[in-house]
Formats: sequence, C-alpha cells, structure tokens
Amino acid sequence: MTFRFRLTLVYARIVTLSLLLLALGLYGALRWYLYDEMNQTLRKGLESVQHHAEYSAVYSASGWNGVVQLDDAAISPDLYVQWIDVTNGTRVQSANVKTTLLPYSIRSLNQEKEGYFHLDTVDGTSFYIYSKPLWRSGSLVAVLQIARDAELISGLLTIARRVLFALITIITALAFCACWMASGEALKPLRELISAMRTARRNGKANIALRYNGPRDEIRTLYELTAGLMDRLEGAAGKLARAASGQKRLIADASHELRTPLTSIRGNSELLRKMWTSLSGQPERPLEAETWTLSLEALDDITEQTGKMSALVSDMLSLARADADTGAQENRQVIPLKPIRSR
Repeated sequence: MTFRFRLTLVYARIVTLSLLLLALGLYGALRWYLYDEMNQTLRKGLESVQHHAEYSAVYSASGWNGVVQLDDAAISPDLYVQWIDVTNGTRVQSANVKTTLLPYSIRSLNQEKEGYFHLDTVDGTSFYIYSKPLWRSGSLVAVLQIARDAELISGLLTIARRVLFALITIITALAFCACWMASGEALKPLRELISAMRTARRNGKANIALRYNGPRDEIRTLYELTAGLMDRLEGAAGKLARAASGQKRLIADASHELRTPLTSIRGNSELLRKMWTSLSGQPERPLEAETWTLSLEALDDITEQTGKMSALVSDMLSLARADADTGAQENRQVIPLKPIRSR
C-alpha cells in the first residue's frame, strides 16, 4: 500500500465520517420535526374529542359505570379514537376504527401519568398513538387513545435514509477521487526527489541537481537537507577517490624505492655468504686483508641500505597518519600563543 493511497484513505475517512455525522443530524432533525408535528396534531385532536364527547353514568350490578359517547363528526377522518374502561373492559371507538383494538401499556401509563406517545403496528399497519390515562382516587379507571396512520411518516423516513445513504456513497466516491488527485499533485515533488535519488544510485554519482520551485514548506526543507547531504557525500566520495589514488601512487613509489636497497642487500649478503663459506672449509687458512675489507664494505652497504629502508617506512607511516587525520584537521582551532607565553 503506497503512501499516496494511505493518505487518500485518511482524507476519505474524514470526509465519510463528516458526511455520516451530517446525515445523522439531518435525519434526526427530520424525524423530530415529523413526530413533533404528529404529537401536536394528536394533542389537539384529543382535546377536541374530550370537548365534544358526551359523558353519562349507568348503574349495573357492579355499580355505577361511566359511559362515553364520541362525536364522530368532530373527529378528523385521519384520526382514530378509542375509549377503554379499565374497570369493566367497556370499549368505545370512533367509526373508522372498526374492530381494531389500539394497544396500550399499563406499566407505561403508571410511569407517565399524563400519557405517552408510542409507535405500534396493528393488523399490519403502523400507527402513532397517544394514550392518556384517566385517574380516580389514584387508580386507573379508563384510557383515552387517539391514533394516526404512521405509514406516511415511516415511508418518508425510509426514503430519507435511502437518499442519505446514496448521497454519502456518491460523495465519498467523489471525495476519494478528488483526494487521490490532490495527494498525487502534493506528492509530485517527493516522486521527483525519489527519481533523482534512484538516478544517482544507478549512475554511482551524488552530484545531482535538486530543484524545487514551491513555497517554503516541509518539502523545500527536505530538498535542502537532501541537497546538502548529497554534496557532503560527493565530497566524501572525492576524498576517498583521491585517497585511493594516493595510496596507489604510494605503493608504486614505495615498490620502486624499496627495489634498489633490497637488491643491494641481497647482493652483499650473497657475496658474504660465498666468502665466508669458502673460509669455513679451510680453518687453518689465514684471513686475507682483501677479504676483510670486502666484508666490511658489504656490511657497511647493508647497514646504509637498511637505514634508507627504515626512513622510507617511517615516511610511509607519517603519510598514513596524515591521511587518517585529514577529517580531524577540519575541526582544529587556532589558539594564540601570546597569552601562553605571558604566563
């Protein structure tokens, strides 16, 4: 996975998350607006039902029971009203309810003393219901319910969810493409820098031209640091090349300078060996003056050539130390000697 692709994914995730939060906010606001309007409609409808309803009392074996007569003319056709007497199970409904029984929860009524709104499905149809309890001496005696078909709201919310999902998908895809192109343009200087570095590695040279015409930002800083590093590498490579060339010349010169002393030492050694080997077989033979002189001259020549070789080796060691201390000389500081002399 390339850095460009990862960068694009980061931006696409940010855009997707922002769109998701925005979509959730819009959907929540739409849902709240629709159901709030429904709440107000049901409250007003319930007030109208209570205002136009007729109440009476009927005596039966269980005692006096309240009877409610609904005025269907005062009920809007899109509203469904139901009265349930909890004490005896008597049920009074508006004409459009027919045999459908609107559900309610005793537990919810005990928790919400003023009534509560709930969404339920009755005979395959979704209803939004407002159930209001009626209390007498702290006991629940009846429940007055008013409902409205919620299929339209459910359909609108379903369409809204699908539209928002489609918009999020399309905008996310467009944002991914836009982020891909924008990141490619932003990373173009880095690709050029990588290409230049690969060219330098392929050619074996660090003296490459790095140019960046953009603003003074992190990429310009990277270019400047890389250019400085490449210059230092080129300088170090030049020093190494010069050092290698100097070593080759030193070896050639040393080989040439050492050849003559070694030849002389070898010749004098062979001469001494022959002279003293001939004398070792005749111990009674006296040592001649000429033999003594030649031996001394050969030993003197060997000593002289050995000194030259020692001096040459010392010079080579000094040159090697000088090459090793080349980097350290750059950090040396000049210290005035006058303060030291005055102490």
